[in-house]
Formats: sequence, structure tokens, C-alpha cells
Amino acid sequence: MQLLHIYQRTRKQIWRSISCTILILLIWAVSSEAVQASPLLFSAQIPLEVAQLQSTSSIFESVLNALRQTGVPLHLPSQIPLKSPIYAVLWNASKQGYQVAFTTSSDCRANYCRNGFISAEKLLPNTPAVKSEYAFLSNPAFRPIARSPDAFGEVQLTKGIQGFFVPWVLGANYSDAKVIWEQSGYRYMVSLKKGDRQALIEMANSAINSSP
Repeated sequence: MQLLHIYQRTRKQIWRSISCTILILLIWAVSSEAVQASPLLFSAQIPLEVAQLQSTSSIFESVLNALRQTGVPLHLPSQIPLKSPIYAVLWNASKQGYQVAFTTSSDCRANYCRNGFISAEKLLPNTPAVKSEYAFLSNPAFRPIARSPDAFGEVQLTKGIQGFFVPWVLGANYSDAKVIWEQSGYRYMVSLKKGDRQALIEMANSAINSSP
């Protein structure tokens, strides 16, 4: 009887150990699959990668020929403070100007996957002044849900060019903050969704200095 009792107790201990081991393995397997399936759960720990080390040709390679065909003088930024990879998607191109979106996918045509723009627009006699176009930002009646701590105003850019900083606001969605300047008969713009003033000034300066 005593041997039988010892045998039964030993068998229970063995099964308990096996069960614990199986449970641990199952928890590990499920956790591993969850991490692989949902890497964004840990995205806050991933440092922001600035694309300033990428050459202009590598970022804009897929749209460069189409942009050159417009005849518009190109000023493409080499410093783009967005997390890599960055895709340059051509949204509009004509003799009057161009608009290129910075996106999270190569076929993005919507606001949700777009993080910024660059654009050029031919200056015409009826082109509104930048100050008048964004005068609504200073109107007390304009009350967005939130707005950038940086105010609308003039900024000094490289090569003695004077531009304007346009802050982001939050309405239904976050708008782009922009730096706008005029050069060679065109109005150029760089923008980032909820962008930072200093980052956009540096981005604009890199565009002014570029000559692809």
C-alpha cells in the first residue's frame, strides 16, 4: 500500500510538472505570434528615423522624369523629417506646377496615408498674396479644436529668401504646417502634417539649395 501511495503521488507530481511546462510553452508561442503580428504595439520604442541621409534621387527617383517634363525649376528637399521608408507620389504635374506627396505607401492617394507635400505653382497676376490667403488664422472668429504653438509669420530662409511659416491647426483632422517662398517666378511649398516650424525651415532650405 505504501508503495502504491508513493507511486500515485509521484505520478501526480510528474503530470503537474508536464502541465506547467505545456502551459509555459503555449504562453510563449502565443506571445511570439502576437509580437510578430502586431509590431506597432512597440512602435513608441522605435526612434524616429530622419531621411536627410537619403539622396534626392533615391527619394524622388520614381517621379523625377515627370517633374522635369513640366519645365518648372525643381527644388526638392534632401532633408525630410519623416520616419523611413518615405514614398514620393506624384499627385499633380503640369506646366503650371507640381504637387508631390510624401506617403507611407507607393500607391497612396488619400490623406490618411499622406504625411506631407512639396509643391510649386507658377505665379500669375491674380495669385493671392500669402498673407491674405492665410489671414483667417489671425481672425478671432476662427477657433479650431487645437493649433500649433508656433504663430503664422515671416521666416528668413537661405540665400536671402524671405518665406512664410503657416502653422498646423486641428479641425476634423490635423492640417499641414507649411513653409512657403517665392523663387524664379514660382511659389514653392514644403509641408508636414502637424509639422514643426524649425524642421520645416530646414526642409525648405535644403530644397532651395538643391538642383537635381
